[in-house]
Amino acid sequence: MPTLSKNLYGKYDRENLVKAIDAVANGMSCSRAARQFGIPRKTLADHVSGRSKLERRAGRERSIPEAIENKIVDKVIAAAAAGFPITKQQYLLKVGSVVSKLHLKTPFTNGVPGKDYWLQLKKRRPDIAIRTLENCSSSRLAMMKRDVVDRYFGDLHKTITELGLREKPAQIWNCDETGLTFCPDASKVLAAKGAWNVVTRCSPSKDNITTLVCVNTAGSAMPPMPPMCVVKGKTNRGAMVSASFPPQLRRLKASIVDPRLTPQP
Repeated sequence: MPTLSKNLYGKYDRENLVKAIDAVANGMSCSRAARQFGIPRKTLADHVSGRSKLERRAGRERSIPEAIENKIVDKVIAAAAAGFPITKQQYLLKVGSVVSKLHLKTPFTNGVPGKDYWLQLKKRRPDIAIRTLENCSSSRLAMMKRDVVDRYFGDLHKTITELGLREKPAQIWNCDETGLTFCPDASKVLAAKGAWNVVTRCSPSKDNITTLVCVNTAGSAMPPMPPMCVVKGKTNRGAMVSASFPPQLRRLKASIVDPRLTPQP
């Protein structure tokens, strides 16, 4: 019989452990079963006597039962998918609230889990992670409902068909604007370890420049070249119908009527 290594902690197969327990139940001695199936004798004796259970893992007992923890995580993921995400700190406070209501005994300071619990949670549930939040207005979210989107594309298809534009992609245009700031949000950068103050230069102004990009379904952009910059400050609304109307838009209007003026890709 080969001699077993002295350091077998956590290196044995759980299936062999089950076989060893069954062998002892059928009359084999613990020592012989331990050698035959490669299980530490003390470990096998603890399982045979009932001091240890097969479903228990090595290490300290979990602070929160697995079923409760999974239920909390699943609800958090579902809430984020519905547009109601919470921060890491809010999650930890929520767990602390559940612990208090269920009167669970935990090593948490002031009843609220900390960094160690969070790191272990990410190992147990790799499907949850920290993501950068993207703000979206309620009106925009309302327009992203399936029935609203389906109705929009239905109306679009009807309009294109009625106007005879299905074979004229160069006459279907779309405009969208975006704001560009002179002082963007701070981002994570590389610096010497231990550096407390890492600064960069930026404009003292909080002004934005709004750009308007206009393209058609054939891949062409508004002539002469994008983007158009919307002027700073207030403008006279009458300018949109006066001689100061941007020449690009006047040419765009003409291109819809006369396809010869439409730029080709």
